Amino acid sequence: MLITFLLQTTLIFAGDIKEQKYETMLASLRQGEIVTCIDDCKKDYALFLHALDQYYEIDKPSQPINAPLYPDSGLLLSYYMIVKDHFPNLTIPQKLYDSFQREFTGDSNSLHPVIKKLSESDPFFMQYIRWVSEDNLSQKDFDVQSIRSLVSGARKINLFKQGKYTNGIQIYKFCRSQRIYPCRLIVRDKDGNFARTASGKIWSIPSLALAANRKPYYQISGNTPSGIYTIDSVMPTADQTRSFGLYRRLILNFIPKALNEQNHLYLLPNSHQQQTWWREAVTARDVGRDLLRIHGTGKIVTKPSDPYYTFAPTQGCINTRENTYGNVTFNDQRLLLDASMIMLKLPTQYANETKINGLLYVINVDNKEAAVSTSDLEAWGLK
Repeated sequence: MLITFLLQTTLIFAGDIKEQKYETMLASLRQGEIVTCIDDCKKDYALFLHALDQYYEIDKPSQPINAPLYPDSGLLLSYYMIVKDHFPNLTIPQKLYDSFQREFTGDSNSLHPVIKKLSESDPFFMQYIRWVSEDNLSQKDFDVQSIRSLVSGARKINLFKQGKYTNGIQIYKFCRSQRIYPCRLIVRDKDGNFARTASGKIWSIPSLALAANRKPYYQISGNTPSGIYTIDSVMPTADQTRSFGLYRRLILNFIPKALNEQNHLYLLPNSHQQQTWWREAVTARDVGRDLLRIHGTGKIVTKPSDPYYTFAPTQGCINTRENTYGNVTFNDQRLLLDASMIMLKLPTQYANETKINGLLYVINVDNKEAAVSTSDLEAWGLK
């Protein structure tokens, strides 16, 4: 009887403590001061999630007047801070990015105190806040020196993925910040030699990085994010030709997550490691974007007035020209596959397309309202 009494008392006492913790968490949520229970919430994140559900579903307070970032952005960031230790592969909720886009003022010093305090325990997360909205990136236009250092600067590719991409190609795709204007890409080999035309000039083709839905890079199926990708062979077949064209699609993958994005730093010259242009791909990766490709299209673009005429906007992939317009027939995907094999010193054969590997760099150079041209490349020293 005594043992039963003690057990019942212990269970009641434990239940009381759990109930008290729950009420404390819920009170913190209601007051917008979740930072006060971070330690307890991390220890019992299941209880915290229950309190979070209660807050959002039943008694969410009305938005106070003139209260920036209160309470949703802080709570969503709190959610990430609390549960991420239990789920190493957790991605940041899309809702968090949407919330920041709506509410963020562009000045990190004006962040809600809850967010600032939470960020102190994870300084790298502050970078996500700064990167999340295109309108708040303090990125400057590239100058000639920045472009040259990117395409020719030393980096430590051999330390990334056990050197898997050391001998691969490097594709550089230069874009405008307004993606309705076509970009232009060039290809180089591991030794820094560029693919060239018969006349000796750097070979290049235009391409598009525009989403058909016009969504920004951090949303699923949005514009192709600027940043770095691995190029990992081609799709097995050239199927779904209306959507993807007559030639096989190049497979793109995001750079795997690492502490302080060390994997990205291996692939960047020192002069670009602190810049913002490559971080769009980091954000896109962390919100769950996937399945990016470089492909042609079987679709006919019918509006010559569109700035991207002859290109077909995609679901987030990079589009190369295909089909016949006027008296000109385009097969740029075929040209890109062949140039890639040539720079890998492979015969331009169908069987060798699967051996294409390397890195893709997508860069927003400036905000000019025009397609990137060969004249631009020459002005940047890429002749």
